[in-house]
Amino acid sequence: MLKLFHVALASLLLTACSSTPTNLSKPYKLAFQAKYGQGKAIELEISENAADKLAFIDGAKVGYIQSWNTLTLERRLTLKKQIEIERDNESLKHNNELWRRYGSILETKKIARYLNKYSEPSIAATSYNSFEHGRSIGIDLAARDIIKIRQKEVE
Repeated sequence: MLKLFHVALASLLLTACSSTPTNLSKPYKLAFQAKYGQGKAIELEISENAADKLAFIDGAKVGYIQSWNTLTLERRLTLKKQIEIERDNESLKHNNELWRRYGSILETKKIARYLNKYSEPSIAATSYNSFEHGRSIGIDLAARDIIKIRQKEVE
């Protein structure tokens, strides 16, 4: 009987150590450090459909960071080229200053780690699916934030 108790206790401990914490608040807050300019903080609603909540959060980070970095860089480069052509355009100067406040997010090592982790053949399908679901949510959140900045541009 004592042996059965120890086996049950060990099983509970292993489950507690490997499971997702239940104290993931809604919304879950993520903060990112920028290369220059302002850092970025977002709030993430964790999907109730995500079987692996931590994988969902990791996916949201990857989706957000990759999209944010790509979209802000593209916009800054586009404005830089336009200013080279139209040096006296005040609207372009304003927009360029606006976008200079938003730098790339410094998380490239973490992104690589997450991508490797969730592309391993041994990863559970539920973790992979939760990661990909979170990733699509992160992409959407980044696009919404980019739209908010674009609305501050001057024509």
